[in-house]
Amino acid sequence: MVTLVDQRRLDEELLAQSTVLAEVVSGLAPGTTVVTCPAWSVRDLVRHVGSGHRWAGLIVTEPDGAPVPNLVVEPPEEQDQWRPWLIEGAQQLITLVRAGDPDRPVWSWRPERTARFWIRKLAHDTLIHRVDAELTAGRPCRIPAEVAADGVADLLDSIMALSSAEHPDPLFAALAGDGQRLQFVATDAAPAIGRWHVQRTPTGVRWHAGMAPAHVRVAGTTRDLLLVLNRRLDPTHTDLEIDGDPTILTGWLAGSVF
Repeated sequence: MVTLVDQRRLDEELLAQSTVLAEVVSGLAPGTTVVTCPAWSVRDLVRHVGSGHRWAGLIVTEPDGAPVPNLVVEPPEEQDQWRPWLIEGAQQLITLVRAGDPDRPVWSWRPERTARFWIRKLAHDTLIHRVDAELTAGRPCRIPAEVAADGVADLLDSIMALSSAEHPDPLFAALAGDGQRLQFVATDAAPAIGRWHVQRTPTGVRWHAGMAPAHVRVAGTTRDLLLVLNRRLDPTHTDLEIDGDPTILTGWLAGSVF
């Protein structure tokens, strides 16, 4: 697993993103609709994030590296307890991973089957849900370029794994293609970390870092690219530069709803 930020930074990001999320949701009415996930209320968002941290904690402590059934944990009834509850779940996961060898084998749906994988995955997932809360609250969303770049790579890694012919996930079946190529370029990051070339093939999505010929080129800040690829921003409402066939990007976004 190649990451753009080290393990200590990922630990810090998981805790920091959880803390900001906790602060934002504490100021929203529990029944408020999450603008980027309209099927969820704010309470649903809190439940999802807190459950995910605790589920990952079970996975990294499973002695046989076996899959752990998805876990749903209800958040505290009192909203003023959400903040410590969310931070506690993130800190527990960090502590559990640090307690042993972070490279010890555990279950995951990706080739990176290590305990440290879950810190990276939950750090980026929590970041996106922090954005959900901030957009719902009408607050600005700031993301360091190197963290956003690693988030793009992590998202593409997940899509590549879940769209593969060997382990297809129905959510990503529509991303199978016949060679459509997309080039994403971060305008605020060095070429070594801010270039992603993606190809849709009959057997799933493939991607690599760098530049190559593409049917559509999408350029913008790492923040905007990350949020568009996670469908938190409409590409037509950003400063993204889209060159080539825009329907290739539209098809990608329509097929990556999860």
